[in-house]
Amino acid sequence: MRVQALGLIFVSSLPLAAGGFGLPSIRLIETGVAVANLLLAFALLVVGVLAYQRLKNRRLGLIALAFGLFSLRWILELATPLTASEWAWTRAVSGIFELMALLVLLTILFLE
Repeated sequence: MRVQALGLIFVSSLPLAAGGFGLPSIRLIETGVAVANLLLAFALLVVGVLAYQRLKNRRLGLIALAFGLFSLRWILELATPLTASEWAWTRAVSGIFELMALLVLLTILFLE
């Protein structure tokens, strides 16, 4: 009897997970998070570029480059659903941008 009750609760909660009853859909939440990530990465890019222009420090230039790559990654992530078909290579390119940004940040750690 308890198993049936738990099954009923699970099935009745499915519309909630799918965005029913006034709750936002998963796609809307993902888009909101992507926009927030893009804005944060872009803000950090601007701060990094301004700091580099002021101090001419190579590390600050690399930090700006890393956040520029993160910005490109999130622009690509947001632009994909706007196209007629979701490209299969966008996840790969997005992953490459992220990997490059992480490698740049790793390089900064080993600079003298």
